[in-house]
Amino acid sequence: MRARDAERAAVADALGEAYADGQLTAVEHGERTSAALAAVRLSDLRGLLGDLRGEQVERARRLVEPPAPAPRRTAPPPPSRADRDRVLVTRARIAIVATAVAVAGTFAVVNHATGDSGVSWGDVDEVVTEQSAQVVGRDDVSLLAESPDRSETQLDGAGRWALDEESVGRFVAAWSERSPYFTELGLWDDWAQVTVPVAATLPRDEQWHYRGTGPATLFHASQPARNAPVMDLGDLDLKRLWDNVEHALADLDVEDAVLQRISVGLDVIDELPTVDIWVTNAYEETAWLETTLSGRIVEEWPFSG
Repeated sequence: MRARDAERAAVADALGEAYADGQLTAVEHGERTSAALAAVRLSDLRGLLGDLRGEQVERARRLVEPPAPAPRRTAPPPPSRADRDRVLVTRARIAIVATAVAVAGTFAVVNHATGDSGVSWGDVDEVVTEQSAQVVGRDDVSLLAESPDRSETQLDGAGRWALDEESVGRFVAAWSERSPYFTELGLWDDWAQVTVPVAATLPRDEQWHYRGTGPATLFHASQPARNAPVMDLGDLDLKRLWDNVEHALADLDVEDAVLQRISVGLDVIDELPTVDIWVTNAYEETAWLETTLSGRIVEEWPFSG
């Protein structure tokens, strides 16, 4: 850290005390005082006091000490299976009870993030209905034909890769030109991943990786259940996605937060589409929120140290 005039003056005064106390010769006092007044960094000043003592020396030493490092705090564990199950059970109960409640919106569920009761039963039922409308069976859509020899594919217009709004928009648009249907989308600092269904004798999913320095490459293939659900990239509202990223960076109690990753996929239990936005910082404090493809926030998990 750079030194300020007040710190240079304090060290010069301390050197005067040490000279008057007989700790420094006249030559040493002159040399050290000149060095103190010309010091650029706090470390330069600290070296001038290292072998001295006295009240003013101690006061000056405290002024030029390096700041204490911030304590390293541990990140919370990711939400447990019990947390996820709780959300799903809540949704199921809402779907059942909503049909029997005469006055909609008079009950509320507790928000996981804040404990506030601000989401009405009717609202959550709307979320489940919205998510259900964003999946379709793969037997009902036109898919790319399987090509066993294909291991790379050019993505015209995708350009450089970065985890930002512009790059993600280009990548989604370029991939949609090939096929809009997908089952997973993962976005990280240095690469993007998309898993897509292809037309084949047996159901087949292909996972492709893109790093922005060449064609997308086929990473591996898997065999899903027959007529397993798929999503349409056109249902992913990119503007709302980045609005929610800004919300996650600012409001999930992670100091100096940066975007860690974005994951889009089908919930392993109810097979409804979800978007997870993860933020973190230099202390590995992590928080995340879950939304629908259209950007409606479902759940928030702020950091709690």
